[in-house]
Amino acid sequence: MFQNLRFFSIIFLFIITTDCLSSNQVNIDSLENELKSSKGIKRVKLFNELSKSLCNESINKSLEYGDNALKLSLKLNNKKGEAEAYNNLGLICINKASFDKALDYFNLSLSINKELNDSNKIVETLTYIGEFYYYKNNYKTAQDYFNKALKFFNPNCDSLLLASLCNNFGALNNEWANYNKALNYYHKALLI
Repeated sequence: MFQNLRFFSIIFLFIITTDCLSSNQVNIDSLENELKSSKGIKRVKLFNELSKSLCNESINKSLEYGDNALKLSLKLNNKKGEAEAYNNLGLICINKASFDKALDYFNLSLSINKELNDSNKIVETLTYIGEFYYYKNNYKTAQDYFNKALKFFNPNCDSLLLASLCNNFGALNNEWANYNKALNYYHKALLI
């Protein structure tokens, strides 16, 4: 049983990692070229995309793009870009092990996304907060946030968010030694 669970976990991570790595450098180069001539809200979007794309590769560069996205969003009163920048800065803080600061950024993003009634971004941010608590080994609170995210999920939301939630529920059940349930969640994530 445990071998099956490990197999599905490894396959799921391999699929996600391979997909991300294969196109990431091309995407970053393209975004940086586009940034040179962009202005306004388009520039905010590009800063945010670059910040998120570089989050696991170059924290300093990711932080620079995230800060630029936040500053420009505030200047333009672009709430959507501001919320995205806060999420990206939260992810960067997690990578830097600045957990309390990460949670502050995620909560700022969540507040704005609720104000904007953006269900897709609410689900994304609640998932980030749940993952934050998961990494802090606070599994019950993580589960609460994943359940909150699931409640906001609707047909207009990105299906990859649902796959991420299934994977997170699988990880929780794995921690709780509910291996059959974990395996079912991992299988659901692969099917999405």
